Amino acid sequence: MRPQTHLVDATPAELHAALLAAPAPEQDQLAGFEYRGTSCGLPDWADRGAKKFKKVFVSEEGGVRGWNIRMRQDGLEQPWRDASMFGKQVTYGHYRFVGPGDRDRSKRYPLAAVLDYGLGGNRRMDPLRSVADYLVDVSGDGSVLLGRMYLNLGVLAPTTPSYFVLERDVSVRRVIGAPRSR
Repeated sequence: MRPQTHLVDATPAELHAALLAAPAPEQDQLAGFEYRGTSCGLPDWADRGAKKFKKVFVSEEGGVRGWNIRMRQDGLEQPWRDASMFGKQVTYGHYRFVGPGDRDRSKRYPLAAVLDYGLGGNRRMDPLRSVADYLVDVSGDGSVLLGRMYLNLGVLAPTTPSYFVLERDVSVRRVIGAPRSR
């Protein structure tokens, strides 16, 4: 299933403009679903190992949290199939959904929500703890989302060229805990 081509094939300037214009998704539209993710905005050589991924969103006391699932990198025309290691699904990068009104963040994308990996329960030395994804709803119903990854270094939030498109896929198949307790 080929992803939203108009977004995946967009230029970084077009993706940036879409992030400025679209509203944040509602967390209750995300909870309970897995989303097929496609990296975009990077040269092919830069995202060859992570072009396809999934993001999972679950509701829990205090809001919505989630994690990433590594996918087989066998081309965008192929189904999103879990990569496995020793027969187990590979998960990484746990995050917490933070709505646009619930944060004191950069004003780069004032309408966007944030997936904050620093609040996701990742291990202390995990470099993903310093990541924050800005996220908007380009479909209006939570089915197609656009995001951009930033490094969250306190008062600094350096940009990365990494954009991604998320498309609602299936209901959550399995809930896992964060690597460490919050």
